Amino acid sequence: MKKAHSVVVSVFVKDEPVLPVKKALSSLFPFPITKLLEQKKVTGLEKNEITVLAVKLTKDSHTNAFLRHLTENLSEEDRAMVLRQKQSRLDEELAFYLRLGKSQLLKGKYKIVEGGDCFHIRILLACYPKSRVAGIKLVDEILAKPI
Repeated sequence: MKKAHSVVVSVFVKDEPVLPVKKALSSLFPFPITKLLEQKKVTGLEKNEITVLAVKLTKDSHTNAFLRHLTENLSEEDRAMVLRQKQSRLDEELAFYLRLGKSQLLKGKYKIVEGGDCFHIRILLACYPKSRVAGIKLVDEILAKPI
């Protein structure tokens, strides 16, 4: 069953080597992302150079595999916290937002954070009918404890 129209994962690389962040980004996916990885340079507010790494998934097999992998790697506490906060993490377009701590993921640990230096995840939910109620129900299904 299709759970997401798209998933976008992005991260900013400011004053650190790009390669370890690329490796951490790659670890979020249970398949190779070489052809899906976008890398661009932008200028920050303080005129500093920032590298933006982003991966956009649109194939059902990729989005479903990513969501399963993410859910399996989140702690029980983080999954419970996200489920409690699901209303505020879902926007009117039915995009669901998560942030994973960059420092934690660089060490191989998935940790939901509220802000700061992080990996941004935007999941555009695929539910019918397109309603907030259906979106919330799908979030519950995605974050259910893996069997």
